[in-house]
Amino acid sequence: MRSGIFVSGTDTDVGKSVVSAMLLYMLRENGINACYFKAALSGALREGDMLIPGDGRFVLEFAGVKEKYDRIIPHIYEIPVSPHLAGRIEGNRVSRDEIIRKYNELKEAYDYILVEGAGGLIVPLNDQGYMTRDLINDLELDVILVSRAGVGTINHTSLSMEYAKDVGINIQGVILNGYSEENVAHVDNAKMIEKINDAKIIMKVPELIGVDVENLEFGNLKEMCIKLFSEEILKELK
Repeated sequence: MRSGIFVSGTDTDVGKSVVSAMLLYMLRENGINACYFKAALSGALREGDMLIPGDGRFVLEFAGVKEKYDRIIPHIYEIPVSPHLAGRIEGNRVSRDEIIRKYNELKEAYDYILVEGAGGLIVPLNDQGYMTRDLINDLELDVILVSRAGVGTINHTSLSMEYAKDVGINIQGVILNGYSEENVAHVDNAKMIEKINDAKIIMKVPELIGVDVENLEFGNLKEMCIKLFSEEILKELK
C-alpha cells in the first residue's frame, strides 16, 4: 500500500476539502489508519485568540480523526489569499523544512496520509519559489485531481494533467464534482476528459445537500460516501 495521496484541484473552490473528507472517511471505514495533512491554509476562522482552519476541521470531524490542528496544518493564515501572500502579510512565511518535518512526524503515527493542496498545481507557497508542484514531488505522492463537472472543465482538467506530466507528477485519477447524469454536458465532459488525457475518472460526486464546510454541516455527505464507494476507488487510493 502506498503511504498516501495528494488531493489537488483544477482551481480554487472546486470542492477539494469535501472530496478529501469523503476519501478519508472511506479509507478509515475500510480499516486504514489514515490521517489528513495540509501544508498551508488561508482564510482561517478567528475565534477569540485562535485561528480555526475551517477546511481541516471539516475533514477531521467528518472522518472521525482526533488531531491537533498544528500537527496537521503547519501554516494557518487568516487572510483568504494565496499562501505566499498570506505568509508575507502575516509575517509567517511558509517553510519547506517545517512542512516536511511535520509531515514526517505524522507518518510515524499513521499508515496513510491524505494531503490536500491549496488551489491547483501552480500555487506559490512562499516567495522563494516553492510551489505546490514542488511539495508534491518532495512528498513523492501521486495525485487525485478534483475538477468541476460543468462547461470549461475539459480545458482546465487537460491543462492541469499536461502540466503534471511536464513536471513529473502522476495523476492517479480524476474526481468530477457537482456531476449529474441528467446533464448532457457533464456526461460528455467525463467521456472527453478520459479520451483526451488517457485518464481515469474514479468518482463522480453529485450536487450535495446541506453540506457547509465553514459551518461544519455535513448534510447528506455520509450517505453519499456509502453510495459512491467501490473497491475500485479504494484500489486507486491504495
